[in-house]
Amino acid sequence: MRVSSWALLCGAAVCYGIYESAFASGAPWPLDLARPLPALLVMLVMLNRPNGAYVAAALAGSAVDLLTAGPGSLAAVRWLLAVTAVDALSETVLTNRSLFSAVVLVTVCRGVDVAAASVVSLVGEFILKRSGMSLGIGAWLGAYVFDLVFTCLLFLAFTVFTRRFLVTVSVGRPTVYEP
Repeated sequence: MRVSSWALLCGAAVCYGIYESAFASGAPWPLDLARPLPALLVMLVMLNRPNGAYVAAALAGSAVDLLTAGPGSLAAVRWLLAVTAVDALSETVLTNRSLFSAVVLVTVCRGVDVAAASVVSLVGEFILKRSGMSLGIGAWLGAYVFDLVFTCLLFLAFTVFTRRFLVTVSVGRPTVYEP
């Protein structure tokens, strides 16, 4: 990536961290589910920019950890674990770049994030003797539905405007099978 792309990515990641820590957690009901980072990280991995996904996860997570009051959520560690799982799965199992792959990778990303957040919450309750950031299943399910809708829209936008994920079809003579 070019230096300008890295600068734009770093600025966007820090802005997302500020959005996550300052606005998203205190927003009213439909807006508090709008946490598009998993979809954006998956799209970076699918665009063969996993280093950008790692940098975005680290910067956004660090901004969230620095700006959040109270016991830490270790967002940087959680999101780096999620990007590592998505990158490994993308390189080994889901090697095609399809909408199905994007949906599965976002599901894995959100699942790793929820599992890591649950572990951090349980460890925080055990060590600090106070309740952590335990969210109900409805909040996680709502965020997952938002992730799916946002991923589909983002994937379709990339397909239409950049033609990165289009399927190529040969234009030669059609193959005719005669019995």
